[in-house]
Amino acid sequence: MPIAKLNGVRLSYSVTGSGDPLVLLAGFGSSMAFWNDVVSDASGRFTVITLDNRGSGETEYDGPFTIDDMADDVAELLKKLSFEKAHVLGWSMGSQVAQSLAIRYPDKVSTLALVSSYLRRPERSSFMFHGMIEAAREGMPLRYLSVPLKAMCLPERYFATRKRSAAEDFGYSIDGLEDQMRAVDLYSTEDHAHMIMAPTLSIHGSEDYMVPLEFGDALADRIRDCTMIRLRGEGHNIMPSKYMESYLSFAMSHGR
Repeated sequence: MPIAKLNGVRLSYSVTGSGDPLVLLAGFGSSMAFWNDVVSDASGRFTVITLDNRGSGETEYDGPFTIDDMADDVAELLKKLSFEKAHVLGWSMGSQVAQSLAIRYPDKVSTLALVSSYLRRPERSSFMFHGMIEAAREGMPLRYLSVPLKAMCLPERYFATRKRSAAEDFGYSIDGLEDQMRAVDLYSTEDHAHMIMAPTLSIHGSEDYMVPLEFGDALADRIRDCTMIRLRGEGHNIMPSKYMESYLSFAMSHGR
């Protein structure tokens, strides 16, 4: 993957396809590989830009960072790639980065899609994440982080139709997770979401235990003329294929 040297980081990113640019932003702990299953379809209509946020994947950084720092990375990457503006879709933590971009760089955002999103992260989820990180610091193998993450991110039917699998190694970095958690804890758009002017689509699952549906509804209520898609039976980790066709239609209908 190419590396962009910007804002004091070495940002790992990928560009695929042609057409208007579309930036896909992954969530907590996830790399750009989260989008692999849909990039080929989306790149038939858009120039798809994916990246590893600070704290995940191959991106190299030095020291603590904020959600705004990650949004600055996206803005600088678009500039480096000679794109004036882009459609932006963010999932979970990536949706916070997307909100920061839309609020602070409104001229760079053609449309905005916020998946499993919120104004401020839920206290219960923060409590769980900090406990997981503390346990890992005290010697728990990192692969066991996948157990509570699956329990919080996937819907009931996942567990009803599958035998309990062993813990999985997702390739997390404990330092990266802790740095991302710190950034998420400090960020809120409670006082600023109303400033989002881009056409916005809110997507949320009815069985999201990590970020309950009412958090997504509260965010959508703050954004003018926000379009909502509510997916019955889906959890926090909604497979992008479940909503990508609807999203692409939304983005294309609003042009540039």
